[in-house]
Amino acid sequence: MLECPIQFWMFCNFSASLFGIASRIVALVTSDDAKRILDWYLDRLITRLPSDDVTAFQPRDTPTGMPEATSRFLFSLLSDIDTRVRWRCAHSVRLLARIGNARAISNLFSEYGRTADHAFRDPEAPFYDLAAKLWLNLIAYRLSAEAPEVLTSLKDVLLQAASSSELPHVVIREYAKRALLEASSSGHIDLTGEQQRQLSTVNEPLQRLKGKSPRRSFGWGTDRETRRFGFDQMDTLPYWYSDLLNMFPEMPGDAILASAERWILDVWKAPVDANKWVMEPRRETRLSDRGYDLWSHRHGSLPTVERYSTYLEWHAMLCVAGELLAVTPWGPEEYGKDRLRSWLKGFMPTQPPSWLSDHRGPTPLLPNLWWQDARTDNGWLRNCRGDEYLDQLGLRGAAPEGWMIVSASITSNHPTREQSSRVNSALVSPKTAAALTRALQSVRDPWDFRIPDENDDLQFDEAPYRLTGWLSSWNGDSRFDDHDPTRFDIRAVQTWPGRHVTHLFKLARRDQSPVDWIGSGRDEPSFIYEAWSDDAPSEHESQRTTKSEGWRLLAKIDDVAEFLKETGDDLICEISIERRIRSPYSHSYEPEAKRKKHFKIVVLTRDGRINDFRGNAGVWKKPRRRVPT
Repeated sequence: MLECPIQFWMFCNFSASLFGIASRIVALVTSDDAKRILDWYLDRLITRLPSDDVTAFQPRDTPTGMPEATSRFLFSLLSDIDTRVRWRCAHSVRLLARIGNARAISNLFSEYGRTADHAFRDPEAPFYDLAAKLWLNLIAYRLSAEAPEVLTSLKDVLLQAASSSELPHVVIREYAKRALLEASSSGHIDLTGEQQRQLSTVNEPLQRLKGKSPRRSFGWGTDRETRRFGFDQMDTLPYWYSDLLNMFPEMPGDAILASAERWILDVWKAPVDANKWVMEPRRETRLSDRGYDLWSHRHGSLPTVERYSTYLEWHAMLCVAGELLAVTPWGPEEYGKDRLRSWLKGFMPTQPPSWLSDHRGPTPLLPNLWWQDARTDNGWLRNCRGDEYLDQLGLRGAAPEGWMIVSASITSNHPTREQSSRVNSALVSPKTAAALTRALQSVRDPWDFRIPDENDDLQFDEAPYRLTGWLSSWNGDSRFDDHDPTRFDIRAVQTWPGRHVTHLFKLARRDQSPVDWIGSGRDEPSFIYEAWSDDAPSEHESQRTTKSEGWRLLAKIDDVAEFLKETGDDLICEISIERRIRSPYSHSYEPEAKRKKHFKIVVLTRDGRINDFRGNAGVWKKPRRRVPT
């Protein structure tokens, strides 16, 4: 450690001297001498490696220049068996696009046809080229909305991926199709009329059946003794391949499995016993018996790390789907939804074209998220001051000046304390707001009721009683981008302005960081969605640290007031705060000895007052001063 200025000064002078000596030596060394020294040093390093760790590279398969080496290295990372490696590589490619390095992107896509790489991948293990192709098109789809200018030269590659008859992979086709259409809409890719017509037929069924079709599924032991390839009977057939049975009602199950076997065994030349654990190519190096949670695709989930057999089964299913689209009718609608679109959504990002990690922003500078409250544990646990509730609404400095929080869910952790808070709001009739406030405040547990959003069944509007939502909320699960390690604990955008307020202000969503909604002709947004997460979730964390994660929807106070004036309503808000005290080494499954729930119902009236069950509790909007005439 450099503990004083004198030591630092001596260190700087010593470093400068070494740098000067090294510079003079380098100037005296010729290129032949440098090559001789490098060869000697590399041989010296290799002899120190354990014999089992030495990999002999074939000179014929070694890149000869930096551009080729970079593109091949990135392509090999996209083919890695670990999806977390693929995600990190995908973000690296996005960074190349952001700095405008279109040549690097073009070089990467020039590797699209590669099916083996002995320089950057284990030559004794299968090369996951289908994974690399899929992820290249996933990246292209994201770049088509973020940096479409780097895709201008990739039109032919993407068209081939979207319409290839040799690889009718429905997910690859869908990503390539969306990338082309998005880049075309911004004018960065010029599609002819014929090409547009061709894209319009991609992933469209030959014919749609009408009426209803009974649900079918592959059961345990489906032709197990007669199949050429041993499909996984627990998860692959009942959860993945059964979807094909229901999407193509007229196609026998045996024909579907036969087509999948043709892809696996005849086209991709996989061994017939590839599904056996003892035959797993990377079992001794990258996979482990103890890593079941990582490579399992339990109940049809997508694994974090792909076994070779899982990789084969998944991609074969998607190729079979592409083949069947051209030869057999697609199933009828189910629950009012198109089966094809609903199924394909499961392979897309949660809220495309964005990725979940795009919504992760900095942690707000709020004291309770960064420092532990100075009160004693018991005082903090048992008591929740009135101003702490208003802090949750952003009315005491927790939000920028002129803004308030209308919806939120925040969890903050300290070594011995944890707090979870949430904010919900809805429109309420001014005549009955006080009665509703008293009724809800008398409830023992805040989980016994819910402030509704605009799609909630708990809404009611029968004069003089009115409680209706004005915000929309997300009710789906995370999809393809769930394994992105850079998202930490970020989920999809959880709430946004509802239809009425969107129509009134003519709001348009801007998918940036943070996401916001801005009205037509306005310079500033009316709503801003912020989300953050300080750390990736971990089930093996032994010691608690200071960190937080959460999201909040900010609304401009003046716009909220204008909206309430337009609707003639007040805004009822629920603020819930749950606090826990735990040992710094406790785990989530241990009983919580000390826990306390606090909640408060307040009404923000149109004239700017804050009312709770006791009466006036302050103001949320300062009255405008009138200029004397």
